[in-house]
Amino acid sequence: MSERPQFSIVIPTRNRAETLGPAIETCLSQDFEDFELLIVDNASSSATKELVESITDSRLKYIRRDEPLAMTHNWNSALSETSGQWICFIGDDDGLMPGALRTLSEITEATQARALRWDYVVYTWPDFPIAEMSSKLSVPTYYGDDRPCSGLDAVKAMAEAPDVGPRGPSIYHGLIKRSLIEEALATGPIFEGPIPDYFGGTLFAALCGEFLQLSRPASIAGLSGLSNGVAHITHGKTTQTRKDFESLNSSQGLTFHSELPDLNLTCVYILDAVFRVRDRLGLPFAELAKSSEDVADIAARTLWQSDEKLAAEAEELRRYTRAHGLVMGPEWDLLLDTPVGTRPPFLPNDGTEGFTGRDVLIDATKPGIHDVVGAGFAAASIYEAFSYCQPEFIDLRAKVPWLQGHVTERDQWIAQRDATIGKLKKRLAGAKADIAALRNSRTERVKRRLKRTVSR
Repeated sequence: MSERPQFSIVIPTRNRAETLGPAIETCLSQDFEDFELLIVDNASSSATKELVESITDSRLKYIRRDEPLAMTHNWNSALSETSGQWICFIGDDDGLMPGALRTLSEITEATQARALRWDYVVYTWPDFPIAEMSSKLSVPTYYGDDRPCSGLDAVKAMAEAPDVGPRGPSIYHGLIKRSLIEEALATGPIFEGPIPDYFGGTLFAALCGEFLQLSRPASIAGLSGLSNGVAHITHGKTTQTRKDFESLNSSQGLTFHSELPDLNLTCVYILDAVFRVRDRLGLPFAELAKSSEDVADIAARTLWQSDEKLAAEAEELRRYTRAHGLVMGPEWDLLLDTPVGTRPPFLPNDGTEGFTGRDVLIDATKPGIHDVVGAGFAAASIYEAFSYCQPEFIDLRAKVPWLQGHVTERDQWIAQRDATIGKLKKRLAGAKADIAALRNSRTERVKRRLKRTVSR
């Protein structure tokens, strides 16, 4: 490994030794050597230290904190320890796909982009808190060329539809070049606010010019029973993880932007990142501004919690509207009393197995998958199997949008055709009635009688 390796892979961890081991294995088993793996232990129990110290590999670097930091501060500190030319963060229940670093090395050598983004494989661990969605594996199977995308367009799209989620590159399940990191550091910390990956990704999007969207997944997002992300949208056994996250944020002064309510909603996470990046960089675009009424409206329309949690969030939204001098009309009251928003999805089709047209989703227990190592090999096999049909899939995808775009035109044509047929049927029925009437008329009877007489 060179003095400055090509890649730095960073795994921040806190009390998840059970999933950390397989996550490390997916990194150290890569068929590529020029990288460092940093395990940043955020004051975990001794199990984490014992696990990491049992692994003998010169590429592995272990950093332990005696006192826990909020995730944002921990990530900033972890980033400062990296030395690679490109940096990627993954979680301690995530993993790298087999062969990912070799593929990424080839791509980074061939591109001028300083930020890479991909759609990752999703694996729900056996202890995932929603039983019917545990042990599932979802693999993106779409193909095509890697394509350049505008970073500023991604930021504007997030501001326009913040409930959809992030659109740009991220250092978390993405790859950022050191030169872009240094440019971003000149403006302030890479991570800011209570949700570090959303802010960092938005900052990189605003600065990168263009990023490269890859067609192939390079990592696995593992969703375990102790995941921070899972804890924010489930209850029960995950509650303590969420409380720990919120307590560390609160004690270390990490709150949402002053223009936003304190709500556990994707739209708030995204707008927090957009507003902070807008303010830091002085971005002049009108699209990056939202009125308090707009914020309250989208928050009210996306509330999805239930029971006591919904009551608390509805009260926080009411507090926000009062603080900003807004009058809540009947429509808002109805939204708060009967929310129509839905929980952010974990998996395509909420866990329905099969081919969704975009992803393949399987029951991971059938092939005996029990961690991200097995998930990675299975996902690679599924992806490669679909790659044999790549030309057909590309051709099909080229046709489907055209067909979908002509559905309205097709339906109008069918309606016009049916209307014409209906008119013709009425005219035919009328003609038949006229013929019958003519045949029964006196003149026709006389003509037929005269014809019979002449024939005799």
